Amino acid sequence: MAGFKRYEYAVSKTKGIYIDIKSDFNKVLGSISTQMVDVSQSFALTHIPINPSSLKVIYNGIETKDYVYATGSNTIKPGKSIPDGVNVEVEYEIEEL
Repeated sequence: MAGFKRYEYAVSKTKGIYIDIKSDFNKVLGSISTQMVDVSQSFALTHIPINPSSLKVIYNGIETKDYVYATGSNTIKPGKSIPDGVNVEVEYEIEEL
């Protein structure tokens, strides 16, 4: 694989953004900015839960139901922004490895 095809391949495998160098970067930078905010406020789980409805999400020792579990990305997204310094714990059951 040569030239730009390598980069195109890497972008597709990492779910990145591929854009022609001559394109308008305004739209791309806006998209990247939105994705960064989404990632900074979501938490990837290490394993896939057996039963997603039994997830326990805990902020500073207090359980909350104000979150969304995204099965496709296996992440927890809080219902509202979490301030810096808050300890976030997620408890769930997994199949034996």
